[in-house]
Amino acid sequence: MDAGPEQRRPIREVGGYRLLEVLGSGGMGTVYEAIDAEDRHVAVKLLHPVFSADDAARERLRREVATLHRVRGEHVARVLDAEADSAEAFIVTELIDGQSLEESVREHGPLDAEELADLADGLADALEAIHAVGVVHRDLKPGNVMLTDDGPVVIDFGISQLADDPRLTQTGLVTGTPGYVDPQVMRGADPGPVGDWWGWAAVLVFAATGRGPFGNAQGVLLRVEAGRVDTEGLPPRIAQVLRRALHPDPDRRMRPEVVRRALSDHATGREPTSLLADGDEPDENLHEPTGRTALVADDPDLAVPAPLPPSIPPGSAPPEHTAVMPQQLRDQYPSTAQYPSTAQYSSTAQGEQPPPPDGAARLPDPVHLGTGPPLPSIQADPSAPVVQPPAYSLGADGLPERPAWAVPARARPWLSLVWLVALSLLGGLYPSVVMLAAVVLVVIFGAIGSDARALRQRRLSRGPGRWDLPRATAAFPLHVVLGLLLTLPGVVVAAAGVVIVWVLAVQAVPLVFLVPAVVAVALLLLWWTPSSGNAREGQRTVLRVLAPAGAAAAVWALIAAGVGLTALVLTALGDGAVQWWPFPVPPMRFF
Repeated sequence: MDAGPEQRRPIREVGGYRLLEVLGSGGMGTVYEAIDAEDRHVAVKLLHPVFSADDAARERLRREVATLHRVRGEHVARVLDAEADSAEAFIVTELIDGQSLEESVREHGPLDAEELADLADGLADALEAIHAVGVVHRDLKPGNVMLTDDGPVVIDFGISQLADDPRLTQTGLVTGTPGYVDPQVMRGADPGPVGDWWGWAAVLVFAATGRGPFGNAQGVLLRVEAGRVDTEGLPPRIAQVLRRALHPDPDRRMRPEVVRRALSDHATGREPTSLLADGDEPDENLHEPTGRTALVADDPDLAVPAPLPPSIPPGSAPPEHTAVMPQQLRDQYPSTAQYPSTAQYSSTAQGEQPPPPDGAARLPDPVHLGTGPPLPSIQADPSAPVVQPPAYSLGADGLPERPAWAVPARARPWLSLVWLVALSLLGGLYPSVVMLAAVVLVVIFGAIGSDARALRQRRLSRGPGRWDLPRATAAFPLHVVLGLLLTLPGVVVAAAGVVIVWVLAVQAVPLVFLVPAVVAVALLLLWWTPSSGNAREGQRTVLRVLAPAGAAAAVWALIAAGVGLTALVLTALGDGAVQWWPFPVPPMRFF
């Protein structure tokens, strides 16, 4: 039993709600169990800052919450409250007492036929209630379905979006879980009710098998694009129905009402008939490995789930694949007739076909396909373009990786260290030139870093746009000025460090060792002063372009090594004189 509010200390308080513990998190925010002012337990979802970043975002959130308040249904978690005007926007919903479908299946195993049919009906009712007010859930998955004594309840509307809002994709955020997101949406289509029904069918596959509908490892999205649904272990007809509901092409998917009817038939002991109404034509590309022939009717009520009589002549081997009736015969005999039980047929009897039952249409004489050689296989035209689904990669958490522009460039500490050593050695010969060049580089890197950071923040808050790069280029001079101002504290700190080291060591350490050491101190202080943060990001951004892979980075490391070795050779061959230009020679004695 959960501890009461007096037994658990709140993590913190937000908008009058005391947050007790984290229930889950995702790309759009974090969900907490919380207590309101009347000591009622609720679910509070703190949204990502992008949803309250500006007036337009807050207005969009207010409009969405007002719409969500109109969602009513016994299978939908009711929205109780929301806050769009504070720095931390949040949505408050009912806290559903129950276990998530994901947890239940992991703990107790897949649902049985009756439970699966009830789940399909309950979730379908929830989606119909949600879509009725123009809302799209967009992330229907096992973790967002709670199982209660009164049936399933859909939760987590924190990532729902208004279906008719033309600014849905302004933020550029991709939400949803691989395997439960319509492939059309993953390819960039606007989210809509069709995508929710895809998620509905995917959830049913998980509930029926206990496994992800398209697996749980790398390549989930490629299997989604190919329509490779994992229905192993399911009854053949149910497997066929669920595969059809998850067809990659929305126009070829089985309609939800047909899926519900098939699951209901199976739960009550009636064998589902794989019957497809208009627009639900069978897909010859999605094969059923059992060798049984699907029945297709113009009207689902005209067909019955009776097996076909044997059609293989005695003594011949069965074909590897089911023969397809020619189109002209399908046009002539469009409806499915009822055959008598297969017990009336004998594998050795070659007499007349038994008469059809009363009221049933008599079929014409059968068309004998013969037992001749198999038809030649159809070879694909080698000149035709090969259409492949887009390549997706998954992060460590199983979610699609963020776009490259949203990820700050990674640091290259070893490459920075190599160049620090090389410049320090070169500074042993030309200290003033090297330190001045370092200041110029820090200013330039600082401008690049602040410009890149501003561009990334703008895209995160408003989404990427066609004018992003021209705008960033036009703003670069302003970032140069900012870089110059932010470099000044580093110059002051570095100069102070140089003076201290020089005064303390000039009379005790030979210049051949002291000057490179002083240059190294100056470079380190200039680089690691807090105000040089933009410069460090700018350097990482430049290296991402100039040295994107290990081989390119190795080339730059070799160049640095060459600079350092050249400086060492010049020092060894020269007279040891240091070129202080353009600064004057510093004093050599202080005491």
